[in-house]
Amino acid sequence: PANTETFSDVKAGSWYETAVQWAVEEGVTKGTGGNKFSPNLTCDRAMCLTMLYRMQGSPLDETAAAEPVEMTEDSTLEDLGVYLIQMMIETIRSEKVFPDVEQGAYYELAVIWAYMNQILTEDNTGAVVEETGWNIRPNDPCIRSEMISFLYQTKLMEDRASAPNLYEYDPITIPIPQAYENQLYKVIYGMPSE
Repeated sequence: PANTETFSDVKAGSWYETAVQWAVEEGVTKGTGGNKFSPNLTCDRAMCLTMLYRMQGSPLDETAAAEPVEMTEDSTLEDLGVYLIQMMIETIRSEKVFPDVEQGAYYELAVIWAYMNQILTEDNTGAVVEETGWNIRPNDPCIRSEMISFLYQTKLMEDRASAPNLYEYDPITIPIPQAYENQLYKVIYGMPSE
């Protein structure tokens, strides 16, 4: 990490000091308050999901904080994307899909993101109570089997996002990496796909 400053309770030279410095620099952790990291604190489920969410760049923060998008005939595809995400967040909130997650809690968007990206599953979430929704148990300790499931589901999400798109040209199929798809679209159609 470029920034070697850390929390007051992270011992200089400790085996985890560099990891904490990296996590602060990358925005993965903000500590537990009062310039403390609390290195011996057991992580609860909310903390683990929040750190995973932040490792992915906190993808819902900006959209959730933006002014609500009103769709008009002049709306762009970007407007539509923001609108749909805002509607999904609002639906999850209004229908209380997660009754034990308070709106505005520091981990709320992390839970919504994890749900939307299939990181939270019926198995690693806990009992599904049909009348009240999914119980996330945010304050319960995150046991190793749950954390390994969260990591695995995050990896699957990343794999889906980077999987090549398949183009069918009978009798062959050509896989094109998503990173090159926009360039391919420009070559074929003379304009960006956006």
